[in-house]
Amino acid sequence: MAYVAGFTAPEGKTMGHAGAIVSGSAGTAQAKKEALEKVGVRVGKTPGETARLMREILTGAGAGAGAGAGAGLAGEAP
Repeated sequence: MAYVAGFTAPEGKTMGHAGAIVSGSAGTAQAKKEALEKVGVRVGKTPGETARLMREILTGAGAGAGAGAGAGLAGEAP
């Protein structure tokens, strides 16, 4: 589970630390999202989407939720 910021940044605009390492299409928010998803990480593009994905993972409702997702969290049933 990951959150990647920068999807709303204007193309070609360097914004903050993350923008400083963008080179062509490498290092863009979309490229980071695709690389993470390729190895099985679910990625939120907005804080709201990230919260929804985390809720799905913790409740076992989301695709790709691993066995025991949420196990070991205080107050959460495994």
